[in-house]
Amino acid sequence: MTFDLVNEVLKFLRGRPSETFSANEIAEYIYQSFPEYIEERTKKSAQRNNSRDLTTKAGWISQLSAEIGAKNPSFRRHPQIDIIEVRPKKYFFTNKKSENSINQPLSATREFSEKLSFFLKAFGDRREGPFSYDELLTNAMNELKKWLESAQAVSSRSNLKVKISVGAGNWTKTPWIAIMDSEVTNTTQKGIYVVFLVAEDLSTTYLTLNRGMTELSKTLGDASAIEEMRRIAATVRRQIEDISEEGFTLDEGIDLKSQTAAARKYEAGTIAHLALPSDDLPDDETIEHYLDVVLRAYEKSKHIDTSVPAEALDAGNADQTVAEFSMEDALDELFLERGDIERYLDIWRDKKNLILTGAPGVGKSFIALRLAYALIGFKDDRKVQAVQFHQSYSYEDFVQGYRPNGNQGFERKNGAFYEFRDRALRDLNGTYVFIIDEINRGNLLSIPE
Repeated sequence: MTFDLVNEVLKFLRGRPSETFSANEIAEYIYQSFPEYIEERTKKSAQRNNSRDLTTKAGWISQLSAEIGAKNPSFRRHPQIDIIEVRPKKYFFTNKKSENSINQPLSATREFSEKLSFFLKAFGDRREGPFSYDELLTNAMNELKKWLESAQAVSSRSNLKVKISVGAGNWTKTPWIAIMDSEVTNTTQKGIYVVFLVAEDLSTTYLTLNRGMTELSKTLGDASAIEEMRRIAATVRRQIEDISEEGFTLDEGIDLKSQTAAARKYEAGTIAHLALPSDDLPDDETIEHYLDVVLRAYEKSKHIDTSVPAEALDAGNADQTVAEFSMEDALDELFLERGDIERYLDIWRDKKNLILTGAPGVGKSFIALRLAYALIGFKDDRKVQAVQFHQSYSYEDFVQGYRPNGNQGFERKNGAFYEFRDRALRDLNGTYVFIIDEINRGNLLSIPE
């Protein structure tokens, strides 16, 4: 018989009608009362990487407590289960819940799960072939993006931007759907943002609060960047602990089922996460609730100092090693002739700038990065900076400007180009490349020429 968590919680609370219980207390009961269920899941967990240790009682109580929190939307709709909104949340049995507060599960819509499932299917089919524009996949991405943009949790908050990626030049192993606050970041390469991360086998989508690792890796190297990320994540987690009461896990223990460097960085950058199995996606009300929970945590993170200490920057720069990147490497990774690559590089060296044009999705960004490596002679991400222009991208984003500091005031913050310029000035003998993606979309009245 399938274990039904909501039903078992109801039975537990109904048998104790005058008492209230925390998620941990209910989890303790489930752990003690269903040894066969616990044993079966323990065996399965040993076959894959779990975010919690399910070989100990403490690990199981933590896991079950998180699963109870993840069911809060269902509990709130249930006619006989109510929640006292304190810390920790208290659950109790009731016969007096207002009918007006009950949204019966039968009326729940599932547009999000349908659109996400369609996107995953389209991507899974398309990635078997060469990277190119595909109308079906593009439509699936647009429909999913529109749903998220119109969701109350997103549309009610200003400055939020939704972006979906399936790769650039090549299909990514782990597609993602990011929700970024323009006051924090306009790219998944840096800053904190909310993102749906899809496992390589498409079995699970994780809704996460994440910290971009690419910029940290450029300045610190991968190993030091991961350590710095862990320091930042620990700082943020202390301020958003209540997110765990809604089913989110406060650690980096997601498993994207991938061995790529990008996947490892996504995993290391995770601050908090919630697993959404592809065969059990939530209804729209539940996903709206999850979005509101994680976006509230995101808002809190905006007021936390996540800057990298100067000593960490110095230590990271001293420890980095980089691999050479030759013309042969460029030929191996790009579908271009040697003469074309040499001509592009000659123009770049002489004119100091190069513009690539072409239809969307043909891999211009991918080519630009490999040409940059070839120009430098090394695959050195410390010496390459990429930004993406859009209509709301401003001088403050690009160079410098005043931003809210979270204390009803403002402080001056450097933009992407300003910080990259300072990095280049500290290495006058080096070659540095600044890449502007979607340059034609920028508003020239807002961004300096």
